[in-house]
Amino acid sequence: MTTSCRHQDTYTTFGRDHDIVVEQTIQKLLLDSKASKNDVECIGIWGLGGSRKTLTATHVFNKEKIQAYFIGGCYWLTVGNSKTSVPKLLCEMRQKMVSSLPTHSKDEDIKNDLFRNLKGWERMLLVLDDVWKIQTLEILEVMPKGVQCKIVITTRDEGVLNKKHATKLKMPILSPLKSWKLFCHHACCGDVNMPLDLKEVDKQITSECGRLLLALKVIGGYLTGSIEPSYWERTLDKLRNASMVSPNHYEQLYSKLELSVDELQKVHPQLKY
Repeated sequence: MTTSCRHQDTYTTFGRDHDIVVEQTIQKLLLDSKASKNDVECIGIWGLGGSRKTLTATHVFNKEKIQAYFIGGCYWLTVGNSKTSVPKLLCEMRQKMVSSLPTHSKDEDIKNDLFRNLKGWERMLLVLDDVWKIQTLEILEVMPKGVQCKIVITTRDEGVLNKKHATKLKMPILSPLKSWKLFCHHACCGDVNMPLDLKEVDKQITSECGRLLLALKVIGGYLTGSIEPSYWERTLDKLRNASMVSPNHYEQLYSKLELSVDELQKVHPQLKY
């Protein structure tokens, strides 16, 4: 037996109200013209994986008011948990900001070129997305005094933000009740439609999603169309196994999302993530 419904985007209903407050705070800090012109000002958005840090930063970055205010340009660098070196990031940074410079240069030349060419720039915005290591922030050493640059950093590790004395903004997670309601919405069009024989397993699956909006939406979507208890139980077992594979929260979350996306693509091959 299956069930179906027409899903609408519930991002504005579940958790989005808190995100709007964070976005408004970031925008206010970015547009604050009273900030010192002799220092690079950093704003840090931190929180668990899947807590919408990148999405929040993207919303702010794309606002017309922000793009118009930073006459020196708005630039975005995605870092991630990879082997990406500081020199490689500096090279990408140079290509985005000073594209006229030679593409093949020594690391020290790249740093010097950036430092020299950024002098005198007015009101520039740089977003460093998904920073995992403090060492990554070494790329900010190329910013000369007076450049009037503001930096937005998204990270899962609050400690990363201490190096630059950033203004910290923590992304909230959903309450247990909102988490359950969001999951129910995506799994069977709302908690009022949840079959009685799924009332226990639905809460257990919600708990395994860690109250994170992204995981709840994706895994709820994975279960859409089925109300067979055995199917839900197997899904719960898979989610628990993902938790057992690694004690690390972030690896668990990625394993669970990978499970859901893989299964969804089997059913709907046209879906791309």
